[in-house]
Amino acid sequence: MPARGRDVAGFGLAVEIGDWHRFTGRSIGAFVGLVPTESSSGASRSQGGITKTGNAHARRLLVEAAWHQRAPYRRPGTDLRRRWDPASPAARARGQLGTRRLHHRWQGFDARHKRPVIANAAVARELAGWCWSRPPSRNSPDPRHDSGRLRRAVTAAPGSDTRTPYEQFSVDDR
Repeated sequence: MPARGRDVAGFGLAVEIGDWHRFTGRSIGAFVGLVPTESSSGASRSQGGITKTGNAHARRLLVEAAWHQRAPYRRPGTDLRRRWDPASPAARARGQLGTRRLHHRWQGFDARHKRPVIANAAVARELAGWCWSRPPSRNSPDPRHDSGRLRRAVTAAPGSDTRTPYEQFSVDDR
């Protein structure tokens, strides 16, 4: 996850969450307690502060990483670029795009004069969804991206296509 404030947070979040396929982009925020409380009756609906239920360590990591997105995005320093070296160009581009998107969210909250702690909780919730939506890798042990590749490889008939949908429509085939 090559992006500012998210290298350690991404690793810690992966360790805390473990099995990513049990979540959706919407439910990951609830798991870490970054969704608002709600009191509703009939047509009335009132939202309060974040629930703070769920995994407190993962929530703390996301909140700390979200604070890093408030500062303007400039050219990365030498240390950050050195950490990016092992990452693929696609991963680097996705990290920079995510950083710009989260900073843009911060700018929107600042323009509306939202309290910084409330804005940060919203950015942290979006960051949780961004971490969940990471693109699949070819060697991903994550079952939601596997599409039964190993099972098909073992049970496939000789000469049949055992590639995943991501592999079947890769850039190389176009």
